[in-house]
Amino acid sequence: MTGIVDWAAQRARMVIAFIVLSLVIGGFAYWSLPKEGEPDIEIPALFVSVQFPGISAEDSESLLVKPMETELADLDGLKKMSSTAAENYAGVALEFEFGWDK
Repeated sequence: MTGIVDWAAQRARMVIAFIVLSLVIGGFAYWSLPKEGEPDIEIPALFVSVQFPGISAEDSESLLVKPMETELADLDGLKKMSSTAAENYAGVALEFEFGWDK
């Protein structure tokens, strides 16, 4: 290991020049890469939420979440479904396979 350190110490100018050259080439490569400010990323997910003031969590599950799950379970390309029932609120998150709407 000391052989590498001794070699680099004896050739300090060459090592520093190599580091600077690497940084310059890396910076040029970074700035020359094509970039898009706001790329269009299609996320195959959908969230259905229902606010119902005054409903209990149990009623929210039985009256809102279960019927939504039953209706939405037959959608083409559905990968995963998760739901939330709370006081005054019900929500269903749907995750689809990539390319499901093509």
